[in-house]
Amino acid sequence: MKVQHLLFSQVALAQDLPEYNLKQGNVATIVEHYPMLEGEEDGYSLEGFDLPHVTIEVPASQIIPIAQWQQEEMILAKLCSYLERGCCNYKTISIFSCKNKSLSIRVGSNFETFFK
Repeated sequence: MKVQHLLFSQVALAQDLPEYNLKQGNVATIVEHYPMLEGEEDGYSLEGFDLPHVTIEVPASQIIPIAQWQQEEMILAKLCSYLERGCCNYKTISIFSCKNKSLSIRVGSNFETFFK
């Protein structure tokens, strides 16, 4: 089942769009929806990136609801704070990056990136 975002709702970019100099988390408003056939990804037109008179088109996978983005940011901030205070065993968990809103941790010999 496809997730359909409502017209004029605010969304955040799920990934960087370097061709527009936009970053993951930048907020915009949906101004048009382009429904596609089942099995194909819907598209959206976005405006409001502090770029006057600019509209960009993106596939549905490149945007998330603003409430979801804010929740992920809050979880990431709490996790970073917890790890940076030393509330865990740094022999098994090492934090690599919390400053750029991407969290990479090493647990034992495993390496994973969250919220990238």
